[in-house]
Amino acid sequence: MRIWVLFAFMSMMVTSAYSAEKTPTINVSGPTLIAFFSPVTQGEVDKNDETAEVLSDFQWHLGQVKQKLEKAGIAVHELYVRRFEVVTGKKKKVFKPGKIDVGYYFVKPGKLPKVEYGVMSDIDIVDAAAEYFGLPKVNSKQ
Repeated sequence: MRIWVLFAFMSMMVTSAYSAEKTPTINVSGPTLIAFFSPVTQGEVDKNDETAEVLSDFQWHLGQVKQKLEKAGIAVHELYVRRFEVVTGKKKKVFKPGKIDVGYYFVKPGKLPKVEYGVMSDIDIVDAAAEYFGLPKVNSKQ
């Protein structure tokens, strides 16, 4: 049952993802996490078990901590794009991932952004957020 629900969720996320042609703009006014994944089609997911697994892990782990991070005052954005624009105050920056096109972009006004590449576990996401934003480390299940 969990696999079917996860597959249905993945299908919904893949088809509703931003187009690779668009460059979304994230306005940063406080602690912000931008989780990014290169856009994939449902056909690519269906044909490649590794892509399906990585996408599933990315979505599941972020889903486990999204509400917790938001309660801690961290804005969370989940993007399926090859690049995005970050606006902090009057500064604009276009971010394009390197060879690894999945990861997490931590940013807040007055601090240089930090990028973590690859899929992180829910615990690792919370720990990285706590370290970057200066929050106490807590168990991601709390």
